[in-house]
Amino acid sequence: MSNHAHPVEIDKILTIAQARCGDLGIDVEFSKYAETAYTDGRTITLPTIAPPITRDDLDTLYGQIIHETGHHLRRDAFKILKAAKPPAHLAALYNIVEDDGMERERALAWKGDAKALSVMNEILVKVLDANWIENADTSEANGQDPAPLDCLAMNQLSRLTWETISDAAAMQFIKSMPSHARQLITELESEGWVHKLLATKTPHDTWDLAIDLAKRLYPEDEEKQQEYEEIREKGHGKQGIRCLLYTSPSPRDCVSNL
Repeated sequence: MSNHAHPVEIDKILTIAQARCGDLGIDVEFSKYAETAYTDGRTITLPTIAPPITRDDLDTLYGQIIHETGHHLRRDAFKILKAAKPPAHLAALYNIVEDDGMERERALAWKGDAKALSVMNEILVKVLDANWIENADTSEANGQDPAPLDCLAMNQLSRLTWETISDAAAMQFIKSMPSHARQLITELESEGWVHKLLATKTPHDTWDLAIDLAKRLYPEDEEKQQEYEEIREKGHGKQGIRCLLYTSPSPRDCVSNL
C-alpha cells in the first residue's frame, strides 16, 4: 500500500482547515518559510507541504490544524501573553504548559480531535528523536538548558492519561534525553509537577503553573523571584505585545508586534 496521500484526502483536510478557521473568524495561510504551525491570534500559519505528500505529512497537517484552532478556543492565552510581555524562556515554558492543557481539553471534548492530536504527536516525537536529540549537543558540559526539554517530557508524561497512540514514542523521547535532563525530569515528576499539569483547567491556571515552573527551574536571587511574581500579575492584565503559539514539540520565543 502506497504511503502517498490521495488527492481526495488532501482536499478533505484543506476543506476542514478552512471550515474550522472560518467558524472561528480567523484566517489560515500556508508558508514555505514556516518550520511548524503557529498562530498570532489572528491568523494560523501552516507549513507548505511539497509533493509528493505522504500520509504522515497529511496526519501532521491535520493535527496542526486541530492544535492551532484549539488555541483560539482558549482566547485568554493570547490576552495573558499580551499583558505579561514574558521573557523568551518563560514564553517557551508557557507555550508548552498551555499546549498540554489545551490539547487535553480538546481531546476530552471530541474523540476525533484526540485521535488527530495523538497521531500528530507520535509523528513529531519520532522526528524529534531521530533528528534533533541525536544531532544536537544537549550535554551538560555544553551548558545547554534542560528546562524546555524537560517540560516537553512532562507534557509527554501527562498525555499518557488521555491517549494511548503515541505512548511508545513518548517513552522513547524520554529515554533519548541526555542524562542530566533525565535526572531533572525524574525530580520534577517526583515533586508532583505532572499532576499539577493535569490539574489545570484554564489558560490562567496554565499561566500560574508556568510561573511556578520558571521559579523552580530558574531559582535565581530573591529579586529575580519577585520579578516572576510581577510578571504573573501582569499576565492577568490587558496590555502588552502579540506572541505566537506554536505546535509542540517546537517551543518558540515570544515575537513583538511593536
